[in-house]
Amino acid sequence: MYYLKLIFKNIFRAKLRSALTLTGLVIAVFAFGFLQTVVTAFFSGANAASGTRLVLTLLYELQQRNLRYGLASACIGGGQGIAMIVENTN
Repeated sequence: MYYLKLIFKNIFRAKLRSALTLTGLVIAVFAFGFLQTVVTAFFSGANAASGTRLVLTLLYELQQRNLRYGLASACIGGGQGIAMIVENTN
């Protein structure tokens, strides 16, 4: 408790230095959080977009070639995979 009182007593002795230090800490925390958000969004966007791209490309090709059924498949990794059969109703 003694040290906590000492810290709060001395933190405001040099007000400008304390304000700049706190501002720098706040900016660093926000920058790190923003960077993590960008990296996470980039990787999840790339993974989600690949499946969407596969299915939309398949749908366009089914319409252009006037075919009824199509198959889209993707590797998930680690020996796993996923597939989707699509029917053109037009």
